[in-house]
Amino acid sequence: MKPALISLSALSIAALPALAETKDFPVGSFSSIDVNGGIKVLYETGAETTVIVEQAEGDFSDISIETDDGELQIGRESLGFLKSLRANLHVDLVEGDLRVKVNGKRMPSYTVRVTSPSISELDVAQSSILEASGIDAGKIELDASSSAKLIVSGRAASADMDASSSSSIDASDFIVGAISIEATSSADVIAHAVTNSRARIDASSSSDVKLVLESTADIDVDASSSTDIVLTGTCDEITVDASSSADVEAKDLLCKSAEIDASSSADVSVSVTEALEAKASSGADINVHGAPTQVDITESSGGDISIKS
Repeated sequence: MKPALISLSALSIAALPALAETKDFPVGSFSSIDVNGGIKVLYETGAETTVIVEQAEGDFSDISIETDDGELQIGRESLGFLKSLRANLHVDLVEGDLRVKVNGKRMPSYTVRVTSPSISELDVAQSSILEASGIDAGKIELDASSSAKLIVSGRAASADMDASSSSSIDASDFIVGAISIEATSSADVIAHAVTNSRARIDASSSSDVKLVLESTADIDVDASSSTDIVLTGTCDEITVDASSSADVEAKDLLCKSAEIDASSSADVSVSVTEALEAKASSGADINVHGAPTQVDITESSGGDISIKS
């Protein structure tokens, strides 16, 4: 009996992954996107409004896509409003795909490709992933919660970013003007701003914020409860209120003036060239670089302020 011969080309074809099946979903116009239910969404600006869903086995039974009052809502039928009150959602990221279980039952994994002429709000939750590229907006709102990931690139005149509950916003390739960042409950935010407007950061509860700031304006920072904030670039004036073991590392943010209030074991590091007003109390540490020419400092209850040239 002769051994069977299998060509290398046949083996190569057999090893190729099966192409995902797709389905078009006609939708009305929208200016915002809301994603939940452990779904991956890839958004980019384009001349047409399109929504295409990919699913490896061609099972589209659990995808829910609709528009309501200018919002594109992407979710799961198994997590509808009434069902979600008693649903247990479990999501794992495996080789770039989201594997989802609802009440212990394996559900189809979905990748949704979306295009539209413009966008003004992106909201992602429940361990979903939203990657948005090519954005050119006036004002935009970016919201992430409940272990979701939001990755954006492009530009906007102003941006409000809100991350909570172990979620993350990566806007390192998203250049914005005026910027406001809120981060709480172990959330992560990375951002880049080029602005003449005041920037604002409010971070708490073990969240992490990294901001590159190219500015001739001011920045306000409120940090508490073991939050870590890293700032680099330039600014006119920085105002910092840090408490409860928060860490604000702004040594690489060169500012003309600074007003700092640190308490309860917080650590703050800044670079100032002109005027400094600083208060440290209750075991807080403030390290000042840049040899400011005007200095007004107050230390109390174990607080320490160190000025280095």
